[in-house]
Amino acid sequence: MTPDPFHLALSAWPGSGADELNIEVAASVSLTETPQLLLQQSGVVTPTAVALHYDAGREVYTATAILTTSLPTQGLLFAHAVNTQTQSVEAWLPFNITPIEHDQHSTLWASDGLAKLYLPPGALAADGRVSIGAAPLRQPLPEGLLLIGGPYAIGAAEEVSFSGSGNLMLSYPVHGDWEARVHLFGAAVYWW
Repeated sequence: MTPDPFHLALSAWPGSGADELNIEVAASVSLTETPQLLLQQSGVVTPTAVALHYDAGREVYTATAILTTSLPTQGLLFAHAVNTQTQSVEAWLPFNITPIEHDQHSTLWASDGLAKLYLPPGALAADGRVSIGAAPLRQPLPEGLLLIGGPYAIGAAEEVSFSGSGNLMLSYPVHGDWEARVHLFGAAVYWW
């Protein structure tokens, strides 16, 4: 398997409206044109093209997609980009937005089933929409670290603020020989 010629990272989180999904696409190199982005919402047969706009200050492509609120607010994003050497890369990202009532117990799962966020009553200041999902690794790992799960991002609509605590539980996939290369007593969650 040949590594991709460049890295293409997708991120998604709830927008300010009940039907909005904020999206970012970042490339590790210059592109010849704006990436193509498709959104496949659960329950919709045909994917929808989403127009991206370049944010020069942040060097990312952004969009706000409109979801059908009568359907589950989950699905898949698919991006295709071409660099200046005409090499192409594709990337995909599952998304799942969960409405949370601030006075209720809530549990959110990442699409891969390996990350779970529990929010007890009072963890949010008011009702809102929250997501947890795979996130792009935007920079190389620090020297000596091995990625055994994630990375994950917790996203919320702009009006949502955390006012209490919650529990983030991570599971690790069982594949390959990572167990032989990882000292589990030294394993930790890293922020960067």
